Amino acid sequence: MEVVIGIPHALLRDGLRDLLKRWSGISVAGVAPSAREAVRVAERTEPDVLIMARSARPAEDARALEALRTTRRRCRIVLLEETSRPPRDDALVADWRVPPSVGPSGLVKGLWELCAAKTGAAPADLGRPARTPPQPKPHLILTRREHEVVRAVCEGLSNKLIAQRLGISEKTVKNHLFSIYRRTNVSGRTQLMLWALKRGLGASGPPADT
Repeated sequence: MEVVIGIPHALLRDGLRDLLKRWSGISVAGVAPSAREAVRVAERTEPDVLIMARSARPAEDARALEALRTTRRRCRIVLLEETSRPPRDDALVADWRVPPSVGPSGLVKGLWELCAAKTGAAPADLGRPARTPPQPKPHLILTRREHEVVRAVCEGLSNKLIAQRLGISEKTVKNHLFSIYRRTNVSGRTQLMLWALKRGLGASGPPADT
């Protein structure tokens, strides 16, 4: 997933960039101090997502986003909200309005869901459980060691670094990954990370059951 960030506040802009760079499968294609300038970057780099925040010039931001939707229709627009109630006369159109209650893991999970959605619909309300058929609990699918490998993958560690952390060989790590992919029915690290985030097994997820 490629992301462009357009946030006026330098501290938030740089902090979000550094946060996203920690996650495997996410590449920050560019940063800008406004949505208007971020759109210019997006037109050059063709990212999957543009993440923005409100600026002092909402009309300019709205026009820029409208132009982006015309030239880069596949680019999803994510708006980081400062409050849970947007202005009534809001002209900004976004695929996902992120409330202030959403943390780092929730943001990353939502970004992957947004990109994966075939219809382009916004991710389900992260504050409520999705109405999906019951899924087997992760501890019934994976072993404790496989849980450790999954969490390391979600931190963006390579096979070599996972091996060093767990005190095993790289070949053993590859064997674990092969087993994990088969058990979870995914085809790679990116899909595995999304699978893990949906079940609360990301980098900061709970320890595996014994």
